[in-house]
Amino acid sequence: MREEEINEKSKGLYYNVNKRKKAGTSRSKDHPKAPSPQDWKNAAKTAKENTNEGLADLADMAERDHEVQMARADLYKIAKYAIQLHDMMKNVTEADGIEGWQQSKITKAADYMGSVYHALDYDLKFGEEVTEAKDTYCSDKCCGSDVKTQDCKCPPSCKDCDCNESVNETFDSYKESIAKKLAEKLGR
Repeated sequence: MREEEINEKSKGLYYNVNKRKKAGTSRSKDHPKAPSPQDWKNAAKTAKENTNEGLADLADMAERDHEVQMARADLYKIAKYAIQLHDMMKNVTEADGIEGWQQSKITKAADYMGSVYHALDYDLKFGEEVTEAKDTYCSDKCCGSDVKTQDCKCPPSCKDCDCNESVNETFDSYKESIAKKLAEKLGR
């Protein structure tokens, strides 16, 4: 068989029958090379499976989109409550304190938020194509070494080197955008 014929057959029975109809070269049911009733059943089964797989993929995509929207709404609610709780607790002395279950819930929420943040941060940084990191130089006020960003041992708060420059810029712009959105929502 020629390669073209093999490629045509792999496209499926419905494709090939419709192609022959359009070309005016359809075969009769009695023709020796015409599809058998079993061929038609197999083609229908394959078409149904392929259609169902496509629907499952579309449903999965729609659900993922919905999950992002829900997560963003929940994050907004968390941020709003966190700010309000922080303001409330300014009036609570250490002597008054808060109940153990309240502290436990705050600790658990902070742990959960940290886990999601770090996982998503990692995925966003390293899930995409890995590129060459830029060379950086720490001044003598810091460690004085000539290193790549990923090899730098400086803490993110180090202002004497440019190793953390992009991290600090991204974090600062993110904080500013969240503060602005929150202020808009709260009407401040």
